Amino acid sequence: MFSEIEKEYKKGLQERRFFAYYWPRAIFIAALALVCDLAFGFNRWLVYGIMVLFLILFIAMFFLRDFRYGLAHVEPEKLRKTARKHHMKVILEADDEIRINNLVADLRRHNLRTKSDLELAINYFERNRPVASKPNLLEWTLSIAVTLSSIVLLAYDTETGVINAQKFISAFGSTMTIALVVLTPAIIAKFISARISAARTKVDSFLTEDLAFIYVNYAQYKEQLEG
Repeated sequence: MFSEIEKEYKKGLQERRFFAYYWPRAIFIAALALVCDLAFGFNRWLVYGIMVLFLILFIAMFFLRDFRYGLAHVEPEKLRKTARKHHMKVILEADDEIRINNLVADLRRHNLRTKSDLELAINYFERNRPVASKPNLLEWTLSIAVTLSSIVLLAYDTETGVINAQKFISAFGSTMTIALVVLTPAIIAKFISARISAARTKVDSFLTEDLAFIYVNYAQYKEQLEG
């Protein structure tokens, strides 16, 4: 039950909407860039530049679509009374309201209707919040060492017993190209995710905070919860 609530809830988060929109397109354009570079031998930097432009275009299209969606759920009168520089804040508040109302509807579907039920849900999600782990310096060093070792093995000439410089440069160049094309979409996605998190609460704490908000303002949502 709780896992279903969490799954449905996260679909409505802006960060998850961004990933769902961005990653299929980013993977396709990255794969196309690798084919153009490695299979057809097109200019490497031109291909890479075009790939980055497409990734930026995808991001712009997502936020434009998200902006229009939020704008459609804001009362025109409220926008007219708000200074233009605060319009984005109003749209974000509308997005928060949609998310909370969807959560309330989902809680009702799962028969979580009372303050005691909400308290149970808050305690459950708080206890099961994942602990973020970051790779340490040793892990990064080992990963780089394994990659370089693989390249050296490819460039090693068994007949002469030395590393073939031409093979090494070729293998290193191909590896760096693949790494650049694969890592760039991930780095851009991480940057956008960080920007979203800077304006919002972290994804892992969103659900408990929204549940706590509903709990504190139970009188406001009681009718919706009881259906």
